[in-house]
Amino acid sequence: KNAFDHFRTEYTKKPVGICCVSDGKFAGIQASLQLQTLAVHVGAYVCPTKWLVGNVTKVFDAQNKITDELTAKGLDRFVQEYLWLARAIVEHKKKH
Repeated sequence: KNAFDHFRTEYTKKPVGICCVSDGKFAGIQASLQLQTLAVHVGAYVCPTKWLVGNVTKVFDAQNKITDELTAKGLDRFVQEYLWLARAIVEHKKKH
């Protein structure tokens, strides 16, 4: 939130990906919704796919490697969707 407040114009017409983690089972869903609202408010293009990680202490090992297959698949999907969005924005800007 602080970054959106202080660097508002830097986010305008830029892709934004939202990732949240928590030690609980809800994976920061409420925080992600608030961040999404703020990003839209400053004119950013929000990736519709989020990476939300619940029970974070159970899905990463001591070396910070993902140990849970579902979490790893979610990260891959999130990255692919974000990259697609970023490329689409770049292509649109080139044409216009």
